Amino acid sequence: MLTDLFHLYDSVAVPRWYDLLLILCFAWNALLMGILSVRHMEKIIQSIWSYRFEWLFVYPVMLLNAIGIYIGRYLRFNSWDLLSNPFRLIADTTQILVHPIFYRNAWAMTICFSFFLGILYMTLKKLSKTI
Repeated sequence: MLTDLFHLYDSVAVPRWYDLLLILCFAWNALLMGILSVRHMEKIIQSIWSYRFEWLFVYPVMLLNAIGIYIGRYLRFNSWDLLSNPFRLIADTTQILVHPIFYRNAWAMTICFSFFLGILYMTLKKLSKTI
């Protein structure tokens, strides 16, 4: 949702600051709901398997999230494309996996976003323990 900030423009009917505030509110809410979902999954995994290194669970999940962000933002797929256009989705995604050097910008964006999401997750998790 934060990548929708690229689409901000001046309008006669609605000022830019209103659109900015609206997008940031929705993005913040989506980010928090995503973090809470990962935390809930982490608690379920911890109850089944006792593990000490939380990054073994958190980072792969955040990497998958970042891949999903890339697929949605840059490849322009939506969730319904899993049913309506699965072969094109698989073909486009496979190209990125098979040719990582050619798609190095895609991998750079994905890795950077996964680190950002992981750091954000761990930060909010640690902050919740201090309150």
